[in-house]
Amino acid sequence: MVTAADAADQTLSIPTGWTASPYRFAASAQRSAFILYPAASNPYLTSSKIMIAATSGAPVFAELTGKAFAISQSPNGSYVLVHQDGPDARRVTLLSATTGATVWTKSNDNREFAFSATGSALFAHKVQGESAAGNVVEVFDLAGAMTRRVSFDTTITSAVVADDGSQVVVAMGRTVSAFRFPGGSTVTEWSMNLGGSDEPISQLRSLGPDRFLVLQELGHFKVVRWSGTVEYTYNPAALDAADPARSFEDYASYEVYPTPLANKLLLFRNSPDALILNLTTGALTSKSIDIAAPQGFSLMNLVESNRIVFNSATQLRVRSISY
Repeated sequence: MVTAADAADQTLSIPTGWTASPYRFAASAQRSAFILYPAASNPYLTSSKIMIAATSGAPVFAELTGKAFAISQSPNGSYVLVHQDGPDARRVTLLSATTGATVWTKSNDNREFAFSATGSALFAHKVQGESAAGNVVEVFDLAGAMTRRVSFDTTITSAVVADDGSQVVVAMGRTVSAFRFPGGSTVTEWSMNLGGSDEPISQLRSLGPDRFLVLQELGHFKVVRWSGTVEYTYNPAALDAADPARSFEDYASYEVYPTPLANKLLLFRNSPDALILNLTTGALTSKSIDIAAPQGFSLMNLVESNRIVFNSATQLRVRSISY
């Protein structure tokens, strides 16, 4: 039986001789991008193919050396960023999302590259251990030129960049701090210290041009404006106490994603039972998502730009979440 959701899915054919990674895809409002591996050989020793598909029309492809293991897309859909393991070294490659052409490739000596919140720049976070050089955040323009390099003496857990690199936000221990760079100097714009009873910080993640996430252990998180204002604190234990119908483990199992709705976030796990967080009111409401996989397909357990993906040996099915 073909459901309404099945009929609305975008169907993409996987090229003969290739198989799609079941763990990673990237998306923007305009496009989806996928990692493909050779079906009959060891991808660590051969190559990867990146398939980039607009919402209509034929996809474009890029072939890369080695095994691609991470992929992301700029917020405006113009670029795709790929991390890859090669036979000789790790690399990161920026691709044009419209043509698949390589914009630049850089060596990746334990640096994690990502787009800024607006997509107008990229940044890399490199941990250099406990040496006096501390930890480093590097900012690059889209052509690949480094525009800023900021060193810290304190261990950095994670970093995010708001725009073109004029504001860099880092997590250090239980502190989140934002820095700006007037006249070439480094100035602390604001700092937020988590109390000793709050859960440790695990990652910072951009939610777009207005806000970012402070992800914490045990399912806790904070939604923070780039100005430093905390908009919402998600505490599974407090929610469990207020709503005995759900357990702590239940509330702690969700991942957080942006939505196309103003001031609302999606809390999703590998289940139809999702939640919508209204940042204006702080209310959590139930949301049912159709994750029923077509026959022969399996669900990739993540959401990117309001899309979920189903994977089979020969096809990918891209489904938009409706609200």
